[in-house]
Amino acid sequence: MSYYRLYFLDAQAKHIKGFDEFEAASDAEAIARADSQGARAPCELWCGRKRLHRVESAVTG
Repeated sequence: MSYYRLYFLDAQAKHIKGFDEFEAASDAEAIARADSQGARAPCELWCGRKRLHRVESAVTG
């Protein structure tokens, strides 16, 4: 299991609004979780110092 942090960004994707910390069995599992949560707001998935994935928000203003 690895430790991940999913950062939720503001609408302009410039500032961190919050984050979710979780463990996952693989990077693929963590990316799937990020994809499912990223529909609400832009977000970035990190594992330590490594950015693994970025999700743009599907919500339009």
